[in-house]
Amino acid sequence: MNWLRGNSGDGEAEGAKEDVRQPSAPSGSNPISREEMIRRRNMRFANIGKAVQKEGNSTEAQQKDQPVAKKPAVEKNETPTAKEENVVATPKVVPKATRPPMSTEQLISASLSKILMSSLGKPVPKTTFLEDLTMDIKQELELGDEDPIYLSEANADRIIFERITKFPEVIEFLVDSFSRGVEELRRTKNEDIRRTAESTMNILALWVGRILASPEDFVSYPTSAARMAEWFALRLASRGVPFSLLESLVSNFEGQDETVSLSQILEPIFAYFADSNLKSNLMSPRLIPNLKGLSTLLSNKTIAQKFTESPRFLPKDRFKAGKDVKESLLGRILGVSLLDDTGLQAEFFPDPLNTSAAEVQSNIFSLRETLKAYWENVAKIFMCLFESGVTGRSAALDWVAVVSKLNGDRKKTYFNRDEVVGDGFILNLVVVMLKVCAPFAVPSSPKLEKIDPTYVLSDVRVDYSEETRLGVAAGSLERIEPGNSSSPRAAYRHVINLEPTDLVDENQVPLPRNPNGEDVVEVSSKFGFITETFYLTGSLLEIGYSSTYSLYGNTLMRINELRSQVDRVQSMGAGMGPLGGFREVMLKKLEKETLEEARRKLCYDVYLIENDQDDPDLISFAAASSSYLLRLLCFGKPPELPLSVPPSMKAAVQVEAMVDDIVNIMINSLRYDPEAVDRSVALIDNILTLSVVAINSPLHFKNPYLRSRLAELLWLMAPRTNGRHGMRRNTAYQAAFESHPFLKKYLMRAIFRLYVDVETTGSSSQFYDKFSSRFYLSDILMELWDDQHYRRSLHELVAVNERLVLNTINMLLNDANWLLDSTLDTLQELHGLQVCVRQIDSSK
Repeated sequence: MNWLRGNSGDGEAEGAKEDVRQPSAPSGSNPISREEMIRRRNMRFANIGKAVQKEGNSTEAQQKDQPVAKKPAVEKNETPTAKEENVVATPKVVPKATRPPMSTEQLISASLSKILMSSLGKPVPKTTFLEDLTMDIKQELELGDEDPIYLSEANADRIIFERITKFPEVIEFLVDSFSRGVEELRRTKNEDIRRTAESTMNILALWVGRILASPEDFVSYPTSAARMAEWFALRLASRGVPFSLLESLVSNFEGQDETVSLSQILEPIFAYFADSNLKSNLMSPRLIPNLKGLSTLLSNKTIAQKFTESPRFLPKDRFKAGKDVKESLLGRILGVSLLDDTGLQAEFFPDPLNTSAAEVQSNIFSLRETLKAYWENVAKIFMCLFESGVTGRSAALDWVAVVSKLNGDRKKTYFNRDEVVGDGFILNLVVVMLKVCAPFAVPSSPKLEKIDPTYVLSDVRVDYSEETRLGVAAGSLERIEPGNSSSPRAAYRHVINLEPTDLVDENQVPLPRNPNGEDVVEVSSKFGFITETFYLTGSLLEIGYSSTYSLYGNTLMRINELRSQVDRVQSMGAGMGPLGGFREVMLKKLEKETLEEARRKLCYDVYLIENDQDDPDLISFAAASSSYLLRLLCFGKPPELPLSVPPSMKAAVQVEAMVDDIVNIMINSLRYDPEAVDRSVALIDNILTLSVVAINSPLHFKNPYLRSRLAELLWLMAPRTNGRHGMRRNTAYQAAFESHPFLKKYLMRAIFRLYVDVETTGSSSQFYDKFSSRFYLSDILMELWDDQHYRRSLHELVAVNERLVLNTINMLLNDANWLLDSTLDTLQELHGLQVCVRQIDSSK
């Protein structure tokens, strides 16, 4: 630490250290000594010496009496020693030269040069020098060659015009400049710069609109509005268009410009998105970006309204059949379908019969993930239309209603598929509407109370006049016109005719003295968005989901049939004669048909079997519909049986298709995709409750076949103790049955009630129809017999309603007798056939 002690802050320190003078040496003859290095360090870090000044002072006191060698003076022409020559004097601090602050005019010019990437006066790196415009401005202002020219708000329009008329890539320059303007506004807080940037961006937006509408009037190279619209749409798809540019286009051209309208600008862009979507397949790389670009465009409410006002949005005069809706803007967006694309089917499933299951599942997963992304983006487009305002929402709902009306033939068992939209189109629309309903389609959602039940009595968008009602007999519903009454709304009168025999249970609510009466309900003139989307989605489920699953089931049966035929033909054996040639031809034909059906089946799996999807929109909608019906039936109170009589008219006028959709969703899911129900087991409580309520309430659910289908649903969900009838045991369903208080209390009553009611259905085939329903009911009873709660419930039913139990036992014995007689007759016929076969064999 001696080098620290030597730097005590005064001149004696160095002298005290150097007791002997160093001999002089020529400059550069020897390297710098250690002492010289220490001395230089002391000079650079003088502050270190100050930190140890106390220690240095004590050392100085010890050396005070020692002689100090003085340095000799250096003559004028004398060569200094090496040590003295290398002494570096402490440099004086010279203040740096500072650039004078830029004026406001210069700041604005620099900002505009960044935004427009252009320069005047003299070339600036990374900008386009506008030489012709520079000369014009100098002549106008009589400036010299060295006089500067600043970019300003006054000449911004001339700069932009110069760029778009004399340089290529016009629309690219305008949009990129607007984007740079957005960045400049985000960076700067200078009010003058911000005001100039906003004014320039407004000019850029005006030019964007004019060039998109009529580029041939301004652009020097050959182009068209369609080509410009394509470029703008591609920039939207790549998120390269600021949202503020869309807002600026709306503010400048919506009713402001007499020569160019906003619709004139947007129509080619709408057409490009729709047409390019029609040309794409599900795995096209441009499909999802184009949908995202369109949703970005429609996120502006004014633009979304213009989309619904387009002549191609709902051209009703061109809609003659259901398939014609595919020519509309939304129809082209929803037209992407794997089910109709044979080329894509062959690409992903070239030979499904000889492909490993892992590879097939991998391809299904890839297609399904892309399909999910497609549905999500189309749903965003629909939500943009629904949120655009009253006009846009009404137009979008009208479009959905037209699709439902024109494709009503899909409800039929047999219909001409060439006259309606395909399964892929209708499934796309169903999924999108389910996603729209998802926020309120939850059993416990309070928004279900906003659904207006009188919608099914109106003709606002869907005509329900030919529909079958849940609890209204044919001819008992009469429309009352407003006429001169104080209420301008239409109303319906329901004539109620009840007989004492309608009340089977002894503990039924007593009838009034005059059971015959009438109930009148007024129909609302306006309906909310939740009401309309709920009922429109229900109508789409009826025409789309049920018919598609029916075709899926037919495809599975056809595959099994073809396999059986292949086995029979192969068993014929190969030969050299004509039979061998026939065998080979038949095998090739059957193999080709089997391949096509297998591909179709796998494509339906992509749409219908959701093994890796966690979004239970479909089952959630069914559960929400069940909850809604229970609220109507029970007047918003917890369900209790028996229901009050006469039925509530708002519940009685609901269409049977609503309950039928619930049954179809659950039965098809349980048969073909049980894992989806397993994931949604928490949602099925209301479905189970509605099933028991409907089975036990013939006055509220008049159709016995509908109640029988609910019995089938309960049979599919009933707990399996030993895997009977090939049904799997599901612990989740078993827990639902064991923990459901309503089922434990009323399920036994419902089973016995329906067992009696199906005896007379009013159909010509009622004698045979009853056996399938009674099979389901008997099997449920056998499965639940070992449960103590259900056995106790049966004992309570016998005590309360002995007549119902006796009727059930009587019919059970009658069925057993008939089945025994039928079995004996059949055995006798079989014996006769065996005798004939033996006689034929013995005669040979």
